[in-house]
Amino acid sequence: MIDEINKDFLNKWKDFPGNKNLKLTFVFIGFVTWLEFFLPQLNFGSHLAGLLWETGNLFAGLASFILIVGVLACALLWLPTYVWSIIKFFK
Repeated sequence: MIDEINKDFLNKWKDFPGNKNLKLTFVFIGFVTWLEFFLPQLNFGSHLAGLLWETGNLFAGLASFILIVGVLACALLWLPTYVWSIIKFFK
């Protein structure tokens, strides 16, 4: 079951550079981001991004912005694609 879901998911992202472990890591990051949204006490990424932003350093602020955009991409692109693959399998 999981192999079929992973195969369907990886087929959808076959043109994205990187190996399958990297792509599945993006799904995990997206899952943790949604967990953080619904359970605010689990503030992994937002806490780190906030610390980087508050330093006042230009490079740390840029790193914070890149972190936020990357996490949002994982939450809004990668995880929904994986969830859709799960739904497609059970249909």
